[in-house]
Amino acid sequence: MAAPKGNKFSPGRPKGALNTRTIAAKEAVDEVFANLGGVPNFTKWAMENQSDYYKMFAKSIPVDVNMKSDNTIRVIITDPTKRDKNA
Repeated sequence: MAAPKGNKFSPGRPKGALNTRTIAAKEAVDEVFANLGGVPNFTKWAMENQSDYYKMFAKSIPVDVNMKSDNTIRVIITDPTKRDKNA
């Protein structure tokens, strides 16, 4: 059973800190990338497989779900029984 939130024995991982497995995985990917030839070989592969490259690239672009906009959207709901019949 997990300890109650905010207990003094285990404050947990600080907000924004990476899990040690995440860090290890990223380091492994970096090492494999370097062993495969780094940027020059990746560029060559991307030129030969542009469709696959662009799919991979598109997935790497961050998505901002907290977009802010100055535009206002108005939704007008009308009672269909009170519509003007001549309109």
